Amino acid sequence: MIPSLSDSSSDLTEATRRAYRWRADRLLRRWRQEFGGRVQSPFDFVFWLLGQRHTLKPATFRQYKAAVLHCLPQVFAGSEDLHDAMEHLRAAQATSNRHLSLRTSARKMRFLPKEDWERLSDWLLRKSLADGAIDSARTPLISFATLEAWCRATLLCALRPTEWTKAEWREEGERFFVIVRNAKTTQGRSHGETRTLVFERLDSADREAIRATIELARAWAARGKSAVLQKLVADTLYRAARAALGRREAYPSLYTFRHQAIANWKAERDALEVAALCGHARMETAARHYAARRHAWRGGRLKLASASPLDVLAVRLRNPSSVKSNDVTVSVNSVSKFGR
Repeated sequence: MIPSLSDSSSDLTEATRRAYRWRADRLLRRWRQEFGGRVQSPFDFVFWLLGQRHTLKPATFRQYKAAVLHCLPQVFAGSEDLHDAMEHLRAAQATSNRHLSLRTSARKMRFLPKEDWERLSDWLLRKSLADGAIDSARTPLISFATLEAWCRATLLCALRPTEWTKAEWREEGERFFVIVRNAKTTQGRSHGETRTLVFERLDSADREAIRATIELARAWAARGKSAVLQKLVADTLYRAARAALGRREAYPSLYTFRHQAIANWKAERDALEVAALCGHARMETAARHYAARRHAWRGGRLKLASASPLDVLAVRLRNPSSVKSNDVTVSVNSVSKFGR
């Protein structure tokens, strides 16, 4: 029987710990099924996991690695090889493989060409006139209009799916503000508790998409159904993308829209401001883990957000070797003029 996985790490949220336990448990089941259920050493499990790298995207391997490192001490408590096995796994790097089998993350687009978005958006809006959902009699899905608004709002704001539940918006004349509670504030991964996106002269359709998505997510969160909503949105996108875009090797996921928004920012904003807009503590995070600027959309009507000067200053202070000392003084003056 697979042991219960737990860990007392205080720098992770409870949701992250649950996700790590679930992932590590799945991996342990696979490993023990392959080796006849025999309890073996932590090194055996680590070597097996490292042997899977060529079948995984780097981001997926990093998630597996984090989950296993979190749970390994409980699974192999008392093993004299535990420390060395964990150090060996910590030192392991993901491998790049351009010939992955078309499973899970290998089917997900890292960026979204503008013409694909236009096709998907047009399809969703046309279908929404009937206010239906694909195969809704068999599988409950959200409406096409709701999905279009969610995707559009993410292209504008680059929020993670879970961040919509605690986002807020406000208007001041022609300015439209989105205030986001950063999802990844543990282990120094974010520049602060919140970030603020500032839009100038955002048109009514885009404003309504953002407002509608925030209000929908907050309403479901108030009922304790955030995970249910996210799955409904993801399932509807899964079917709608295949119907709208036709047969292909990869399709957009919810995170594809965040990737594309960040690629668009990279083309027009410096690395400091991109980090502030994303909620990252480090300037290099977006460059390493998100779609490249060469995939940015050129031209068109999409409005780009600007970061609040206070968020930019927070990133500057966390990246002292990457900015000039007089830039910090300039940022402080900007904050005093802008406010929050």
